[in-house]
Amino acid sequence: MTSAATAPGSSNWDVVRSLNPTMPYKEIFLLQGREQVYSGAEIEAAEQNWLQEQYLEIAYLRPQFDYDGWHLWLWDADDPSSTGREVAPLGRAAVDVQHPHVEALVFRIDRGWFGPAQKLGFFAKKRDEHGAWTEQDGPDRLWVRIQGVPRVVSLQGRAQLVQSVEDFVLEVTPYFDGDRLELCFPFPPWWKRLHQRSNSVSEMDAPAAENASSAETDVVEQAARRGQHFQWQGRAPTREPTQQQMQRHSSERVQATEDDLLEALEVTMYWMPAVPVALTEDSPCSTVPAGATDHPTESRTPVDVVASSPIGEYLGAEESTSRLTDRFRHWGKNRKQHPRHRKTRSVADSVANELASITERIKTPEPALPRIVRVRAGSNPLILQFELDRELDEDFPVENVMVHLRGFSPSRAAWRQYEHVDAYLYGGSLGWQYTPTSTVFRVFAPTADRVVLCLYREPVGSAGRRELPMRRIPQGVWKIVVTGDLKGLYYTYRADGANKRLYPGVEVIDPYSRCNTAHDGRGLIYGEDHTPIADRPQIPPEHTIIYEVNLRDFTIDERSGVAEPYRGKYLGLAQHGTRLDEDWVRRRIVTSAGRAAQFLQDRATPDSFDPQPDATVTDEDDCTKLVLSEVAHQVAWTDRSTCLDHVLFLGVNTLQIMPVQDFDNDESNPNDYHWGYMPVHFFSPDGWYASCTTDASRVRELKQLIDALHKAGLKVVLDMVLNHTAEDPNEFNLQARFSFNGLAPRYYYRFWPDGSWGVPEACYANGSGCGNEFRSESPMGRKFILDMLSYWATEYKVDGFRFDLMGLMDRETLRLACSSTPCHRPGHSYLRGAVECW
Repeated sequence: MTSAATAPGSSNWDVVRSLNPTMPYKEIFLLQGREQVYSGAEIEAAEQNWLQEQYLEIAYLRPQFDYDGWHLWLWDADDPSSTGREVAPLGRAAVDVQHPHVEALVFRIDRGWFGPAQKLGFFAKKRDEHGAWTEQDGPDRLWVRIQGVPRVVSLQGRAQLVQSVEDFVLEVTPYFDGDRLELCFPFPPWWKRLHQRSNSVSEMDAPAAENASSAETDVVEQAARRGQHFQWQGRAPTREPTQQQMQRHSSERVQATEDDLLEALEVTMYWMPAVPVALTEDSPCSTVPAGATDHPTESRTPVDVVASSPIGEYLGAEESTSRLTDRFRHWGKNRKQHPRHRKTRSVADSVANELASITERIKTPEPALPRIVRVRAGSNPLILQFELDRELDEDFPVENVMVHLRGFSPSRAAWRQYEHVDAYLYGGSLGWQYTPTSTVFRVFAPTADRVVLCLYREPVGSAGRRELPMRRIPQGVWKIVVTGDLKGLYYTYRADGANKRLYPGVEVIDPYSRCNTAHDGRGLIYGEDHTPIADRPQIPPEHTIIYEVNLRDFTIDERSGVAEPYRGKYLGLAQHGTRLDEDWVRRRIVTSAGRAAQFLQDRATPDSFDPQPDATVTDEDDCTKLVLSEVAHQVAWTDRSTCLDHVLFLGVNTLQIMPVQDFDNDESNPNDYHWGYMPVHFFSPDGWYASCTTDASRVRELKQLIDALHKAGLKVVLDMVLNHTAEDPNEFNLQARFSFNGLAPRYYYRFWPDGSWGVPEACYANGSGCGNEFRSESPMGRKFILDMLSYWATEYKVDGFRFDLMGLMDRETLRLACSSTPCHRPGHSYLRGAVECW
């Protein structure tokens, strides 16, 4: 006989029990979650143990004690159909008896809510004063039932669950930021009162502490003997509460005061180069920057060139230079026996040169280590700040510096990373900077853990593909210097990491790419382009006469007199001497005259109105004679010029060209027709208007057009669509995922969180009516706009800009655009916007 309890109307259920009908008990007792059937004599003792295991207590710790509005969301991790449950806290209390100075938010969980669940998943979420979810603390935590463990401690931002604060590993993460060194703790050091205080361990722990301290000292001393090191000793506030503060009610937030203890600190910095890269078969030659990683936890060697070939299968990741030499030599002698000899015969010939580069780089002396000058005061108890003797530039290999704070394990340093992405602002150049000997690539990807540069020999396909991991530098930027002449190669970026909106394997074009093969293709490294452009015409703004043109429409007609290769293209508008055929003009005039005559006849005799007159019929009546008498005269004076000559005939002095920046279209389809108001890449001209889409024709030919317009005395104004892009707000549509969301998801767009602006769920702002709004007020978004305008004004000598739907742009960016763009000189500036209501 079996029995099971089920909650009415719920998917939760209790365990199945077996009941023997021959049992002598008159009454039996069941305990939720227990399979055993109890008698009256057994239930009292069993109930005490059951109460301890039935309820789970979770102490949730936040280092800043900001507990207002936080709840837990729990679900049955063994049941995929579990919908979850929100739990409010009981209140605030000391995390345990040993740590009365550490305040936690305590939750009591009845396991009966989830039936026989042996595993519970949960995370913390915060509600605002209106009850809407505003913040989530990930990652997910997983509690697994362990006999006799009714209480666990959870720390903000960590998946680990422990029984005591002492069980957390107190790591120190060192960050360099300009002229500062910051030691970041996951929680205040004074939380762990027994193990992290200098010379303050109990007698029972003294031997273990002494051994640990000795091991740390040995590691530091051995590393210091191998190269330069720097040691600093001083005192810094620990932010530990005094005895009076500890005796206060636990619900009061602990604050630092003047009588906080000062603790002696000892910080040592020394060089420890990252582990050399194991050679792979992905590429024939890779430039690997210092600190680049294939995985967030792996290190890379600070070498310039690493040969990648079948020899990689012979090499380990930690082999010394001398052993590498031996391996290369051995492989070279026995290459004929290698199963891939036919494909790799030429590789051995280049190994010696590559090895020489590696050896030379390894022998290069490290730059001088920075020195700590003093401790800097700070209000954050999770960060110790030190002032350095100089500001470090972006090429300083911080990832090869180990920082050791006495009492903790040595940690590898990194450039500062910020919790809020708007804290990043890079002042240097982005995109690629080319020389015949090397090319520098920089890209902004603040939330990525890994960024890879992908190089190609061809505009499509995988021929010559190379993957080169980039190195993180300050302000959320990644950098790599690739040696050799890269002119004519194509490139993309791939970013991935813990950010779930960075899709692994998705390659995107550099947002600063200056020449693309297509809006969804690849960027081209075209080297240097010196196409001459005539100086700007000197026309004051008040004398400006503007004429707007669409490049395609202006010259696409076969009667325009433009040669077929130039029709609808950049060079089509630059043509001189093009004219309409005189016979065709005469026929059009006669046809118009016939229609006019018919109109006059209709007015004279309304009853004979013909809704579809034959315009070619021109009877010799009074009305027709009146119109045709002017035909010969019209043919004589009608201007038949097209292209540039026709613009000059109109008497204008400024040509406003509709968007020519790389937009969402099919450049290979001659019949594809778009006006360009769905932009994708703002530094590259669109290829539909160029004679070739796979080389730098779009760059040269647009410059040739602007040169012709300037020589003709015409100013050039570009129509800029900076209020939105063609990226799909549906982030799962990888076909419409381009530069911005592919490298910095949601950074460049305005986003409405849950419950904001009257929307029920998070979504992209859409004041443009095109799916998104560009966040021009963001620091790097504003830099992007200003860099782009400056580029067009200097590289192409553009005279001015028209901003589409300018009402969606912030005023400060517009002010900076007017004051800093090179083409906007006093007395000659031109910038205007269109404030449209869609």
